[in-house]
Amino acid sequence: MMGRRGVRSGQLLVGRAVWRAAVRWRAAVTRELSQLGLSFSEWLVLDATWQLMLELDDAVNQAMVVVRSGLDKMTVSRAMRALEASGSVTRGPDLSGPAYRIFVTKRGEHLARHAEQCVNRLSAQGVSLA
Repeated sequence: MMGRRGVRSGQLLVGRAVWRAAVRWRAAVTRELSQLGLSFSEWLVLDATWQLMLELDDAVNQAMVVVRSGLDKMTVSRAMRALEASGSVTRGPDLSGPAYRIFVTKRGEHLARHAEQCVNRLSAQGVSLA
């Protein structure tokens, strides 16, 4: 019978294994995305923006992207500026308030689809928990 310490130790081992696998997955995804000219956070922001646009069939604002992506406001803002500079998104004033209306461009849609395929391929290959 495993004592309390053994259960905690087993949970810790599983947690560490999951963490290591997540770190390896992120490193592999980051390498693939860099070949597309995207950082990991830019991909998360582009993907969140694209998915929201598909769901709403309209432009989105940055606050919505923050919530969907799980990233902080500053990270989303930096990534959004980079995506705008690369022509992947366009931003314009929102008549209902101080926020920008954000659209994913055709280039951004193509990039998002390609990135999604790369991430799905890497995820399907799996990452060892060892």
